[in-house]
Amino acid sequence: MIISFGSKETEKIWNGFVVKKPAIEIQQM
Repeated sequence: MIISFGSKETEKIWNGFVVKKPAIEIQQM
Protein backbone atom coordinates (compact mmCIF):
# COMPACT_ATOMS: atom_id res chain seq x y z
CA MET A 1 0.00 0.00 0.00
CA ILE A 2 1.23 3.50 -0.78
CA ILE A 3 -0.64 4.95 2.20
CA SER A 4 1.58 6.31 4.98
CA PHE A 5 -0.56 8.05 7.58
CA GLY A 6 1.63 6.68 10.37
CA SER A 7 -1.22 4.57 11.77
CA LYS A 8 -1.58 0.83 11.35
CA GLU A 9 -5.32 1.19 11.98
CA THR A 10 -5.58 3.30 8.85
CA GLU A 11 -3.99 0.54 6.78
CA LYS A 12 -6.53 -1.97 8.07
CA ILE A 13 -9.42 0.43 7.48
CA TRP A 14 -8.08 1.29 4.01
CA ASN A 15 -7.99 -2.44 3.22
CA GLY A 16 -11.78 -2.36 3.71
CA PHE A 17 -12.14 0.88 1.71
CA VAL A 18 -13.37 2.71 4.82
CA VAL A 19 -10.90 5.46 5.53
CA LYS A 20 -11.94 7.80 8.34
CA LYS A 21 -9.07 10.22 7.71
CA PRO A 22 -9.12 12.67 4.78
CA ALA A 23 -7.69 10.38 2.12
CA ILE A 24 -9.39 11.98 -0.87
CA GLU A 25 -6.04 12.55 -2.59
CA ILE A 26 -5.05 8.93 -2.00
CA GLN A 27 -8.41 7.68 -3.27
CA GLN A 28 -7.61 9.43 -6.54
CA MET A 29 -4.75 6.94 -6.98
